[in-house]
Amino acid sequence: MNTPKRDRSSRRRTAVAASLALAGTLLAVPYIAQAATADEPVTEPVQATPAELLREQISRAANDLYDTAHKDASTGYSNLVVSTKDSGYTLYWKGEIPAAVTKLIDAQRTQGLRISIQDAAYTRQELDAKAQVIARPDATVGGDTITSVGPSNDGNGLDVTVEPASFVIPGSQQELDALENDRSALASLTGGIPVNLTKMAAGTPTIMVPKAPDMTRFQASGYLPGGAGIGSPNYCTTGFTVVDPLTQVKYMTTAAHCVNKIGETVKNGNKDKVLGKVIDIQEYNDSALIAIDPGVKTSPTVYSEHGLGIPGGTTRRVAYSSRTFVGELLCADGALLGEQCGGKVVALGRQVWDRKNKHYRLLDKVEQVAGRYMAGAGDSGGPVYAGRTGTGNALYAAYPRGVISMTVDGQSCINPIPGVGKYRPNCSPNIWITNLENSLQLHAQALRLSSLRVDTFR
Repeated sequence: MNTPKRDRSSRRRTAVAASLALAGTLLAVPYIAQAATADEPVTEPVQATPAELLREQISRAANDLYDTAHKDASTGYSNLVVSTKDSGYTLYWKGEIPAAVTKLIDAQRTQGLRISIQDAAYTRQELDAKAQVIARPDATVGGDTITSVGPSNDGNGLDVTVEPASFVIPGSQQELDALENDRSALASLTGGIPVNLTKMAAGTPTIMVPKAPDMTRFQASGYLPGGAGIGSPNYCTTGFTVVDPLTQVKYMTTAAHCVNKIGETVKNGNKDKVLGKVIDIQEYNDSALIAIDPGVKTSPTVYSEHGLGIPGGTTRRVAYSSRTFVGELLCADGALLGEQCGGKVVALGRQVWDRKNKHYRLLDKVEQVAGRYMAGAGDSGGPVYAGRTGTGNALYAAYPRGVISMTVDGQSCINPIPGVGKYRPNCSPNIWITNLENSLQLHAQALRLSSLRVDTFR
């Protein structure tokens, strides 16, 4: 068998986690959602930049590789990291690479992509399974709370973060001793799998109810896009419109912690218009599905640019959805902070401790590399996507990846909304986001639907 040449360098690389298919609870459908309505007119497409076209090519290639690699249930796939700078991706694989994967890689290389292959000690499935064993409610190690755990990006172990039970001076001998004690305690839980241990906080979702003249972010057009304000039950942001391909019934996504229970009414930011009712909640993925009220018009767009109270915003057309991969550059669009781009995916499939709700969530981590905040309080549930920008304000496409779940180490930032206080809480350059592919699969299972997909411009 001709196996693609592997780069056996010991240099550690960031990589992507394969998504696990999770079983959802079967629920009766309590509310009839709307069928498809007319689409909101938006500006014509603009020419993509070469860098944007390259990112899209790499993303498609990565998705094709993932699909091919998982046709065998016992796949040796471990991780994958994309890189526009390197014009391709790095694949981490345990064992011999199948002929079908080899053939695909060879074909992608003929298209100009640079593909590196690294040996991995464990498959993604092996590491995911061990992470789930460790991530139990109120899990501790050496007295410290385990705030997140998941496969390392090189497929050779687990990354674990802990929140210290008490303050210790960073870099002190006391901290070094505590870390070593935690590593020893983790060894009994991992069964010998190596652990990269970090002491830090994970961040928690925070709901803020601001007061301003207009909190809807979509009244001007009359259509409900992603990125619009939700004022009830909690102040949050809408994610993406999704559709049942068989019936063309449409729904709206948001974060699970933005709602309280199935069947409750969801209103717009001004709390003067019903958007729909909660039809399903997936706590583990921090994802909720809203059955859209028949009187609400939808559009396969996300509101972009500015946050609430700042004029001049526009919309992006939602394009095809695909899996998230480490190394991708994404935009997050919360109703309050507005569209913030420059976020880089640094980890996928992390079990993250939600201190407020006392359970772990399965999330992906995005860190800002452009020197700005990604989200703040009230932005939860907002859409996260890879974006094609074109030039000037002629924004075109949003390629869905997930919704905003938690900020990491949130802090106060300047509030751009006039008359609503000088500062806004829990702003952060780093966020945890849901995995949209997993979430839609879970919602479809719970509602006994064959599938759900993101509503896009055809």
